[in-house]
Amino acid sequence: MLRTEDGGHSWIEHNEGLPSRDVIAVAAHATQPDTVYIVVHDQGVYRSQDAGKSWRLMERGSQGGIRQLIHSDMPGRMQTGWLFAATPKGIRRNMDCFCLWQDAGKLESEAYSVTYDPGHPDHLYAATEKGLFRSTDGGENWVQTTPPGSRVVVLAFARTGTLYAVNDQGILFRSEDNGAWNQVNA
Repeated sequence: MLRTEDGGHSWIEHNEGLPSRDVIAVAAHATQPDTVYIVVHDQGVYRSQDAGKSWRLMERGSQGGIRQLIHSDMPGRMQTGWLFAATPKGIRRNMDCFCLWQDAGKLESEAYSVTYDPGHPDHLYAATEKGLFRSTDGGENWVQTTPPGSRVVVLAFARTGTLYAVNDQGILFRSEDNGAWNQVNA
């Protein structure tokens, strides 16, 4: 794990407590800036509460092939939020107390990416092999929505309320109303 404190001019390794450098996913806590989660390939999920200076194993194992991990401060939590993961079998979720991973709804489709609206933490978006989906109830129920052209493989939500999507051709799109997509000219 590398961290920068000067806008990317220099980077410092923070691997204390990690079994390897094979990190496949990283997520920042939604409300606690010093808390970070990572997934180490075939090792498990680790958490740092000191901005990456040290790491603690929270859950051992491969976690079902996590491709992407996010943290949401969605209401109804027992701890400080929820972790959502894009996996080959769909979207999975777990309270950040690491009580139990469970399916988030019944997408039953390979998931490439997951994100949430910071203004509405229970509004989630999932890019899957079957298309683009939206949930307004924390992943309990999903509704297919119109993607921007071909298959979406990456999603990100900005604090400004803009949803970004990258399709399988590497084209970046944005939506500011959860429906109409505009190509971003880079």
